[in-house]
Amino acid sequence: MPPRIPGVQRLGTASPLSKPSASPRLLLPLTQTASLSQKEKKRLAKQDPYRWAQMQQRKNTHLERRAVLEAERAASRGDPVRGLTTPFVESLDSAGQAPLSKAPLDDNGNPIAEPHPLPTSPHLLNNLVHQDELEAALANAYELTRKDFIELDKAQSPPQTPGAEEGGGAGRVVAEAEARKRAGAGELESELDGTVSIAAEAAARADPDKTRLMWEAQEAAHAKAAEALRRIVHLDAGSARDRKLANVRRIVETFGRHVTDADPAIPPRAPARGYEPKVVGEGAVEGEGEGEGEGEGEGEGEGEGEGEGEAQPAKPVRAGPDTGSSEVQIALLTAKIRALANALETGRGYRDKVGKRNLRLLVHRRQRLLQYMERKERGSGRWTHLVETLGLSEATYKGQITL
Repeated sequence: MPPRIPGVQRLGTASPLSKPSASPRLLLPLTQTASLSQKEKKRLAKQDPYRWAQMQQRKNTHLERRAVLEAERAASRGDPVRGLTTPFVESLDSAGQAPLSKAPLDDNGNPIAEPHPLPTSPHLLNNLVHQDELEAALANAYELTRKDFIELDKAQSPPQTPGAEEGGGAGRVVAEAEARKRAGAGELESELDGTVSIAAEAAARADPDKTRLMWEAQEAAHAKAAEALRRIVHLDAGSARDRKLANVRRIVETFGRHVTDADPAIPPRAPARGYEPKVVGEGAVEGEGEGEGEGEGEGEGEGEGEGEGEAQPAKPVRAGPDTGSSEVQIALLTAKIRALANALETGRGYRDKVGKRNLRLLVHRRQRLLQYMERKERGSGRWTHLVETLGLSEATYKGQITL
């Protein structure tokens, strides 16, 4: 087969005015790279050993400085899983019960630094019990188990009745008891209004030492039962699930908008440009209502102004604790990520493939929520409070996260 010979190019395709475009590489400044071959290096080291030693010293200095800068940059960005460690994040391990952090140890087990204080929540107890509920239950139990006796030095002298002095102390007690029975009060009324019954006062006056011993025994038994209940409901005796539930309550109390909206130190996001929030009060709302009945001109004059935009509808009042906002969900995911990361670092956790997959899913879910909240709340007090409290650096929500 004869070879194919390309034909002559048509004259219409070539333009005499067109110039070849300059390559972008030619416009860049010339840079010299020190790429020496192994043979060149050996020759230079043999020919001028002093110059070769200087070159190696400069190279090693540059490499050391580069390693330091990369370490500082990585430390500032933080870990994509843990972020930057903060006191609140450290307190999640003990569910807010430990007042001090765990001191870091060296290879020999000696502490490297002193422990620092952590935020605590002593009012949160095991089994979803609050400290106020426990104290109320102990006070109720004390009243229910309290025996009907008193000490003579703590007894109040009841009002004397006619004829009580005739029979001495016992006669006075019997006379008062009969008077109360005739009045229809009896001992039940004295127990309900917090006073001591006549029978208890008679027993106390008959044998004061026995009454004092019984009082002390009752106080000791109540103190022992109260200490047992406090140990049972304390989170130190709870499981990982109990600490998780306590951390959920702590996060809702810390990042819930029913708390942050009322905190003046955490201002909300500023309104968008051209948006005028509705002022709830005696001004615009009442002025608009009166203007509608009298006329359009009067309503506009009593309102905010003609040039301003229409009043937006009032924000609905939150019905209960906030558990679904972005900051609460991010904090809950951070607590789960920390607990799972600690479990994977202990024992044979490096072989847990399911745990590693779950960790990746949680980290990427938190990343999506952080990116959404950064778009919506960037620069607001909610965003600053969330990032500073949880130690969420740029590595936790910017770029691609690989574990």
